[in-house]
Amino acid sequence: MASEDWYRNERWGQEIEEDFFAKLKRSRSQKTQYVKIQAGYLIENYPEITLRLIKYARENCPADSWEQEFYLYESKAFYRLAEYEKAISCAYLSVEWRIKKPNHQTEIPYWLAELVLLSGSGKDYQKSLEILSKLHYPTPFPVTEFYFHGYTSLLYYRLGNIDAAKPEAILALSWADKDENLLQNKHKKNLGIFTKKQDWPYNEIVLIANK
Repeated sequence: MASEDWYRNERWGQEIEEDFFAKLKRSRSQKTQYVKIQAGYLIENYPEITLRLIKYARENCPADSWEQEFYLYESKAFYRLAEYEKAISCAYLSVEWRIKKPNHQTEIPYWLAELVLLSGSGKDYQKSLEILSKLHYPTPFPVTEFYFHGYTSLLYYRLGNIDAAKPEAILALSWADKDENLLQNKHKKNLGIFTKKQDWPYNEIVLIANK
């Protein structure tokens, strides 16, 4: 195992856990960051462990600088566990930390929109739309712009505003079709390209654009 891989485990078990905490105990600094990174790697397949690691970090090595990501990871973990109300509550707490520390940016505005759409939480459509609009800043990356305009379109559509939803859907699809980003560095033109046309929400956005 490479020296930096001990906090990037994609599998988990008693032996791995014991090794992780042994190395964490020996670490002289960045303990919270190591726990945060490890928690992120386990969201998909070990959401309960993600939640436990975040709880450990808050109790043993708290650091406000990572709270935006901790709440984001908790939200995703609760979603994996089908605990949608807890997932949404944690997403809003992550947004609060994003507003408190605007220089530290995560995917939380886009995740919140995706979360309320996937969970069908109609009471949160308007609020998540407002947060998405407030916290998004234009980027040179097609994938980010696709999700911003795409989720904006879907939220407008769910709210019954097809006149606002359709142009946003068309704009999202135009970003999805770009095969390079807007960076000036020609060696990095393939970064941030949208590649998931076979998945939701692309197909639903196509339907709205064709209304």
